[in-house]
Amino acid sequence: REFWQSRLPGYSPLPLHSGMVLLVKGEATQQAAGQLATAGRFRRVAVEVRGVRFDMILADIVSDPLSPREPPLGKLFEIMQAQGATPTLVVGDFNTPPTSVCFDGWRADWSRAWDVAGSGYQATWPQPLPVLTLDHVWGNRGLTFHRCVCGWSSCSDHRPVIVELTLRESW
Repeated sequence: REFWQSRLPGYSPLPLHSGMVLLVKGEATQQAAGQLATAGRFRRVAVEVRGVRFDMILADIVSDPLSPREPPLGKLFEIMQAQGATPTLVVGDFNTPPTSVCFDGWRADWSRAWDVAGSGYQATWPQPLPVLTLDHVWGNRGLTFHRCVCGWSSCSDHRPVIVELTLRESW
């Protein structure tokens, strides 16, 4: 924590797993964590920025290409649906392309940021020559996506997905 606070004043760091850290210009508190079937894990975090509260669900699905995606993504979707009317952002390494049938049921109540506001080349893996779109950002009706692009970084074998969004007053 001190490492990040000394280098990025004004941000609150929340250590996650696998060396990942969530940095928020506000406050972030872990609410829940667990397994997604036997093929992934999640963290649910309450975030408050400038007096506005929303939830984030951070997901990491195993990368084994022989592992079925429906069990962990089905469990993740149950967690997402339990959010109800709370504005919620779901982010992570899904290790699943956006055209997967596993996402078909999600699209009624959730939007993938790239589908709404994406521009540029969307493949996220592997760096430096990505050919697969495996990392996603989803939001429920409490959020509006305005921009979604994939950046470049030498810190990971995945390209970062960068979104600009606003929370809706009511929905």
